[in-house]
Amino acid sequence: MTKPNEHKIPNLTNLTFRHESFIYAGKHYSYSEIEHINYTADQTKYRVNFIPFVTTYRANLLLKLSGRRNLRIAQEIPWFASQKRSYLAVAKAAAIFSKITFSQRVKFYANALDGGGAIAWGNYQITREGDVSYKHERVFNIKDGTYALLLTPFSLVLRKKNKTQGERLKAIWASELEIPISRDRDCFLYVMKRYFGITWEGES
Repeated sequence: MTKPNEHKIPNLTNLTFRHESFIYAGKHYSYSEIEHINYTADQTKYRVNFIPFVTTYRANLLLKLSGRRNLRIAQEIPWFASQKRSYLAVAKAAAIFSKITFSQRVKFYANALDGGGAIAWGNYQITREGDVSYKHERVFNIKDGTYALLLTPFSLVLRKKNKTQGERLKAIWASELEIPISRDRDCFLYVMKRYFGITWEGES
């Protein structure tokens, strides 16, 4: 039975939110332990003779805790009939964790940039001056307008605006980059807005 100071999400029975902590699979954790939030989601439609047959729903929520610990919040009851409900439950949990812990997580990125360092998403590094490097090799500067910045749910796709003749003849990756932002997506959007004045319609 849920207590007055507790909150549960339907279809995610192993998780209980409390005022300053949460319980998952019988273990207690403090929100202050959360350093990063990784969240991805995918819907896959399977067809038989080109007719839609069934759709699978997969949501992945991984909390990076202090002490290099990982806590995975798993979907429950993975049957097709209720898979979408458990999928949406994990999405809601990710949103709650993100809202509660945003201030503490974003400090990690702000402190690194304000201290003259770089922050990383995937194999990409970004400096306060806007330099973007791939595996520590400078690629371009985010302020110079070389690339169009296209935001997707879990990545930032950068497409070169003015391709050279040589680039047109090469594979598409020669003029397109993709930065994964499934880790701390909300912090990524904050960094883009605060340090580079970049925003996207529909994103706060």
